[in-house]
Amino acid sequence: MPAGRRKVPGLGFHKNLGQYRKVINGRSIYFGSDPDEALARYGLFLETGLLWKRGYRQYCLQQDGKVIPFGATMDIARRNFNAFAAKAQQASHESVHPTDYVVDTVREVGDAYVEWLIECKKNPSYASEVKHAFKELIAFSGDVPLEHLTPKYFKDWYRHCWKKVNDEGLQVNWANPRMRTVKAAFLRCRKENWFGVAVPDLDALVAVLQQHGGPQQEQEIFKPAELRSLLKTGELEDRAAILLGLNCAIGNMDMGRLRWKHFNRREIGGDIEYIYEQPRGKNQRKRRPPFGLSRWRFYTNGK
Repeated sequence: MPAGRRKVPGLGFHKNLGQYRKVINGRSIYFGSDPDEALARYGLFLETGLLWKRGYRQYCLQQDGKVIPFGATMDIARRNFNAFAAKAQQASHESVHPTDYVVDTVREVGDAYVEWLIECKKNPSYASEVKHAFKELIAFSGDVPLEHLTPKYFKDWYRHCWKKVNDEGLQVNWANPRMRTVKAAFLRCRKENWFGVAVPDLDALVAVLQQHGGPQQEQEIFKPAELRSLLKTGELEDRAAILLGLNCAIGNMDMGRLRWKHFNRREIGGDIEYIYEQPRGKNQRKRRPPFGLSRWRFYTNGK
């Protein structure tokens, strides 16, 4: 903590930006430079989730990709948020939830969820996605009674989807929405008590439908002999790119941003050395691996 800067419980301090902050799930959330105001804003955030948005000049809540402003002062924002939360809770209790659904098969789970989306959520586009996902699931795995469901039922379809992604070169987003919608349908049926039969351990049944980047694929790694061959026969630019990648861990984006200014020349004991100082894209910290003169001449073709 810099001299003269008061500590705030629960918050760190970013020296470069001069603001108090909290890192949550890898994301820095800033609360201002004044310690009292930062502490008050942090308390409001913990209570309501509201954050000060400089562009809006109000305390706002980000929900479903939208920014909802609640007021320019903490008192107004807290009062408006409490009214908003109470209204939302009342609407959820007063909304018409279909109570006559009794689902006993996989097909009926999809049909009930689709109808609920259209009637209660007024979301026909998402309902269409759900309908399509269940159509594919039933076409591959069959319409099974809920009491006969096993993890293998979902696992086989899961593998089928990812195999199709790999075999046909489809995007990951082709499979992920299908997993998400089928899982959401089963969880909604449980929440609304629509199951006509007991479905034991539903969480374990649908756990296989978690979204992720797809099955891990084996990455091709060049062997030392292959790299030596490329360095012997490649153009100067290709050789420089390979060696910079090996010595400095430079990736494709780093190589695209590489400039002469990122190499700093200095003399140490009569020997000339070059320091690579390109900032990292994430945090702008400079990486400083040294280069000897012989290595520099190789990169620059003797210049």
